[in-house]
Amino acid sequence: MLLLDVDIKKFQELYKARFGMDISKEEALAKGTQLVRLMELVYKPMSQEEHELIHKRRLETLPLLAHKLQNHESESRVTYNQRRARQN
Repeated sequence: MLLLDVDIKKFQELYKARFGMDISKEEALAKGTQLVRLMELVYKPMSQEEHELIHKRRLETLPLLAHKLQNHESESRVTYNQRRARQN
């Protein structure tokens, strides 16, 4: 994928805002191209079926999360073995 000059300029602005450093147009082109390629390799659109499954899980776990927050329970206080015991 070829990045346009406007894309490169925006990448330079974002890079400076995030890392506090200016980068050259050539470096921005290289890093931007690498980022786009990484996204092409990693990103996979979610199917409707996958979306519905995740939505169902969220609805099932939301009451548990709300209960924990109301009771100031922290998952970090629960050991791995206690979690496994709860699941079984």
